[in-house]
Amino acid sequence: MRFRLFGFPVQVEPSFWVIAVLFGLNTAAGSMGALLTGMLIWLGILLVSLLVHELGHAFAARAYGESPHIVLHALGGRTVWSPNSEPTRVQRVIVTAAGPLAGYLLAAGAFVALVVSGQELLGEKVSMTGRVLSQLAILNVFWSTFNLLPVIPFDGGHIVAAILGKGRERVALIISVVVGVLGAIAFLVGNMMFGAIILGWAAATNWMSLRRPEPAPIPKEALLQMLTEARNAMDQGRLAEAHAIGRAVFEATPDADVRRRAAEIGAWSALLGGDPAAAEQVLERAPKDQPLDPYLRAAVLEASGQDQRAVETIAHARRAGDTRLELAALYIKALLKVGDFERAARVTLDIFDDTPSDDARRVAHAALDGGAALAAASLFERLFERTGVADDGVSGLRGFVEAEQMDAALRLLRQAVSAGLDPERVRHDDRLGALQRDNRFEDALSGT
Repeated sequence: MRFRLFGFPVQVEPSFWVIAVLFGLNTAAGSMGALLTGMLIWLGILLVSLLVHELGHAFAARAYGESPHIVLHALGGRTVWSPNSEPTRVQRVIVTAAGPLAGYLLAAGAFVALVVSGQELLGEKVSMTGRVLSQLAILNVFWSTFNLLPVIPFDGGHIVAAILGKGRERVALIISVVVGVLGAIAFLVGNMMFGAIILGWAAATNWMSLRRPEPAPIPKEALLQMLTEARNAMDQGRLAEAHAIGRAVFEATPDADVRRRAAEIGAWSALLGGDPAAAEQVLERAPKDQPLDPYLRAAVLEASGQDQRAVETIAHARRAGDTRLELAALYIKALLKVGDFERAARVTLDIFDDTPSDDARRVAHAALDGGAALAAASLFERLFERTGVADDGVSGLRGFVEAEQMDAALRLLRQAVSAGLDPERVRHDDRLGALQRDNRFEDALSGT
């Protein structure tokens, strides 16, 4: 199940529904009708609560110029984003803490609604509205608090890891093991099996990470040489070989910079091989504290059909000073796909000297047909100055007329006639009626 919410792509995996239904069956009771009603209410409460939690992360990440997406799964959810630039400790803490904070705010809103509406909280007079609001408040307080436990992979564990910083990963793992074990015991004593299982699993996972023997490190120079070979293989079309080398290097080192470079090669080789989904999976595994090439990220997004996210990624990179022509060309392509013809034409004008005439002409026609008349006219005017093609001049006139820029239209008309444009073609073009009715038209047509 996929959809967009507040501009964020959201994916709900089947495992989410399975676990949600199992929990609903465990809490619902009564007749079949009551069971189904209770189940639907529970699913709605759980879905809304988890989405609000993940939206907290997503909005915080967006505030720092990122383009995250949300995935809901059996154990809750995650907000995935690859930083355009390395986030600071404070930024990582804020983005991570925003999820539980959103849950607390939702719980507070539900509680206020309960109080204001005068709903009964206990006894037989509890209404359906009261039951929904109370469950919403309780669930979000519990889930937000649970997530703030300092246990990786929960938000609290990532907050601790961010505060400790690089080089202290083992300390974060030790804290996760200790708190995870104690928490699992507490939940077990309280007969809350799900919490005990989740914290026990987290503690065991972190314990295994602590005990995992560290292999003898491969010199960074050797790994970089392997990546050079992978890049050469990719340039020669040996994409499978390049992908395999990139993956091997990625798995062979903890060095974040090398892993980032390996991930980029793996993603490029998958993308060039026609598998944008595989490229996206590679990028999701890339180190979160290493900025990925925005051109690569945008290319993967565009190839995956996520054109708006590609536009946002490139726009952020250009604001940060990235002036690469290939990035601008991809920007134009993505802008056309999302229907932003005005910006597509403006960007083409920015790189006009390096843009083939046929490509610029296609953008200009798309902009003119898409309603961005003034930008299209400016682009056609530049094309006419370069090529002298009569159709470019006429299309430029049409654009200026549609944009009601008569002075610009008359200026272009004089230039076009001086360059050899047939005056009769302009005189009898029905699309230029407003220009033909201008009292300066005949003078411009005669070149005066």
